[in-house]
Amino acid sequence: MARFFLIIAWMFWNKAQQARSETSAAGGKLGMLPFVLGLVCYVVGHSQDVWFLEIGSFMLLISGLLWMLGGYPAVLRYRYPILFIVILIPLPGFLVDWLTAGLKMGVSQAVEQLLYMAGYPISRSGVVLNIGQYQLMVADACSGINSLFSLFAFGLLYLYFFTPAKLSNRLLLLCSVLPAAIVSNIVRVITLVLVTYYFGDAAGQGFIHQFSGLLLFGVAILCVFMVDAFLQKVNG
Repeated sequence: MARFFLIIAWMFWNKAQQARSETSAAGGKLGMLPFVLGLVCYVVGHSQDVWFLEIGSFMLLISGLLWMLGGYPAVLRYRYPILFIVILIPLPGFLVDWLTAGLKMGVSQAVEQLLYMAGYPISRSGVVLNIGQYQLMVADACSGINSLFSLFAFGLLYLYFFTPAKLSNRLLLLCSVLPAAIVSNIVRVITLVLVTYYFGDAAGQGFIHQFSGLLLFGVAILCVFMVDAFLQKVNG
């Protein structure tokens, strides 16, 4: 979490340095609306221990201050560091549970179908995969929910440094983070299942299990690069 704070601080500082050479726009009174709403969210969130509101309020507070000081162009200039705050917002527990359960089930079904079509003796019961003499459960870590936030951060940084010319390309590239996380988790689970099938349970739970986390992120980043290349080729 601390590294995300440092990235956000650096992005604000970097944009502030760039803005020094630009003509500052007149402030806007409309900035009072998000600022006051942000104050209300902060007070309610802090008093009721609702982290979702308390941390999320900073997006509104910062946007409102920027709008009042420099108008809408100032908010637009700092859009990426403001969006980066989304990563720091903890999701409600019920939403995390719902997303995790759905992603685990989807990954399990995809792995079963792909390996079955490849000719492997695999079956599934919920999120438990049976292959040969081994039984593997798709854990919460393999659902993709944990990697989604890191990949969203990578997507924002990628857009920050390599901003596509078209707005549609930017939105599509950011939306590609979710399917990239799902695809990479499917590749990770398939790798672990096959390692366990061929080399035993000890191999699947050893170094390969730890290494699969790096494989997951590598596959996801590759997916984002491929989507960007495709969008540039199609839309220019």
